[in-house]
Amino acid sequence: MAGDAVLLPEMFLNGHHANYLCRIATHFLQQGCEVHLIVAASSSTHPELDRLCRGYPGAVHLHLLDDAACKRALWGGRSQVVREFRVWLLLRRACLAVRRQTPVALTFVPYLDYCLHSLALLGAGFFGSRWAAVTMRPAFHQRAEGVIAPPARGAAIKRWLFFALLRQRGLESLYAIDPTLVAHVRRTAPTLADRLRHFPDPVTPPRQHDVAALRQRYGIAMDACVIVLFGAIDLRKGIRELLMALELPQARHWVLLIVGRQEEPVHQLLGEARWQALLRDARVLQRDAYVSEDVEHEVFALADAVWLGYRGHYAMSGVLVRAGTYRKPVLACREGLIGWYARRAGLGLLCDPAPEDIARALCALEDPDLAARLGERGQACFAAQLWSDTLALLPRCRDSQR
Repeated sequence: MAGDAVLLPEMFLNGHHANYLCRIATHFLQQGCEVHLIVAASSSTHPELDRLCRGYPGAVHLHLLDDAACKRALWGGRSQVVREFRVWLLLRRACLAVRRQTPVALTFVPYLDYCLHSLALLGAGFFGSRWAAVTMRPAFHQRAEGVIAPPARGAAIKRWLFFALLRQRGLESLYAIDPTLVAHVRRTAPTLADRLRHFPDPVTPPRQHDVAALRQRYGIAMDACVIVLFGAIDLRKGIRELLMALELPQARHWVLLIVGRQEEPVHQLLGEARWQALLRDARVLQRDAYVSEDVEHEVFALADAVWLGYRGHYAMSGVLVRAGTYRKPVLACREGLIGWYARRAGLGLLCDPAPEDIARALCALEDPDLAARLGERGQACFAAQLWSDTLALLPRCRDSQR
């Protein structure tokens, strides 16, 4: 049926991007729409995308971008201005090519931050007469809203560009996972507030597990305390400081479970002679691979605490939400939205990057009453942030009712 196609441009499906793209695509497929996905060629074989295509044969259409062009656009050169302009050109060409072939009722961008500022400056007409998007990275507002963060570079111009984006023709809604950004726009530009909506960082409901059986399968002693480091693993996640804390006597009961694809500097770190005793004694366990949803649920079910002592991370964290839904206390940094949530809702313990401070916090979390109280606060904070609730906020595709 003409006019019931949704266009979803996304490049590389690393980290949370694959999950977001496939769940949003499923939302529109379940309305009876066809979806056209613009992705890098190397992402076309991603397990989640393969599952989506097999689940809706004939309704999912892939439009592949050249990997080299995507990498050059996203990571080529130091200038953010140049990178954003390259992404804008790449998306413009790809979106217009799809729209020449197919009547598109709605363009929905699951991650706009690759080119948010260039869209504000150069326009988004190639998205069509109706478009919406999710943004995750704006930081110009954070200090004004009580988030601990360094002064944003070019904050004034980024603020101006963000408000210019909200005025773009054809924009139906811009969705922000950062509640402080929504609050900032309502407070400082109320005439634009109806263009920006909160998109709570969503997760699936928790599942019931036999934790004893899980521990046996993962090779974790029944009397050990487990702290989980989950997601795309890089050095900014504070892994070095956490390893140093595990060497201290106060943390002797703790096992670190690292789950997620590791970047090369993390491989090099874990290969250092200093950490081999922790690895040999099964104090550090790792699963360096793509993580399915089933494994994600298992890992959080067997955790006693979740590590969020990140460095230089000021945006929202889906790991924080998942920890809350499983009633797991977090060991968190003071900065960014992680620290903002942890302080505001009392979801866990805040720590400095010093190994001694981390070890003391781990020791404190061995108190089951404290851990339970913190976990219950997390559950109360994020109970409504399920995919079913969040997807209901999205626009509908025109002519979706067949």
